[in-house]
Amino acid sequence: MDFIAEIVAKVYIPVYDELTELKKFSESQMKSKYPDFASDFMNPSHLALHELIDKITDGDIANGICLMSISYSFPLNAKLSPLALAGSFYNFKLLQAAKLNSGEKLYKRDTLPKMTYICFTGYYSELDIDVLSATSDNVQIIMIYDSRTGGPAIDHEFMNESEVEFDARLPSRRKHFQKVNPNLLLIPLDTSNDGVTSRELYDVFEELVFEGLKRFKPELVLINCPFNFNGDCTKKFPFSLKSKTWAKIFYTICDIAFFRVVLLPHKVIKREEYFDRQSENENLDFFLDKVLPQFSQPWDKSNIEQYMAATIEVITSKHIIENIEVTASITKN
Repeated sequence: MDFIAEIVAKVYIPVYDELTELKKFSESQMKSKYPDFASDFMNPSHLALHELIDKITDGDIANGICLMSISYSFPLNAKLSPLALAGSFYNFKLLQAAKLNSGEKLYKRDTLPKMTYICFTGYYSELDIDVLSATSDNVQIIMIYDSRTGGPAIDHEFMNESEVEFDARLPSRRKHFQKVNPNLLLIPLDTSNDGVTSRELYDVFEELVFEGLKRFKPELVLINCPFNFNGDCTKKFPFSLKSKTWAKIFYTICDIAFFRVVLLPHKVIKREEYFDRQSENENLDFFLDKVLPQFSQPWDKSNIEQYMAATIEVITSKHIIENIEVTASITKN
């Protein structure tokens, strides 16, 4: 509950002007005034994700692929990834840990283990950025998205507040993206000319994402990739990503991170199923009305099977490689 109170106090109230009746936070008031939000944040799946992250960083398990049925009903949370929330909770818990004898805190915000969150949903999410940045100065956020879904006007070298586009934050809380998080790598893609091809996406990862990971040297990589990309660019979805290309991308990320990765294919749901009201935030309504329908299309059965098969092959390749190395060593000796 302390974590929820901190995120509400640091993010939802001051940055988005949401949950304003929780300035004096209490669990009962949250459940009474904002039942949708309470249901979203108290989903037990978040604890499972946190436990998985904890076990990977401790070395108990190598990596993980998560398939969870998690959807949010509070309108602003349509932009929130369960993986971003779990990563923020993990860092929050570490900040509470203390040495047994002295009681001295084990970590500060800038000494936490290095974590990278790769948001490859195709749309911009300022909420993921703010939730992760609220608990750590040692988190790298890489976001690859359609430039029409929102985000700052980063083409300008010197950007003032008025040049921020489609941002759900309060105007007074908008600032240059590098001031939000110096480890933030935003990659908006122009999809106006027949979308972005699989080859072009690979080039983006090779030239920007992989290099960013190598410089930051994370101890853990969290990946939110919903696998709703099409084999060919269509009007329904602006990105094309072949499963073989995804396998190459995922393998390189795993290789850089020494296979310490958590992958969660989280796909947003259709607005009409959960959001039956307009919000008071113009930019949030733009996301719900214009962006969400495009990115909440049902999974294609054939595509999801190919993506998952390619992902599992990459994950298991670590163990195959290790077994080959061990066998070679025994043979040599």
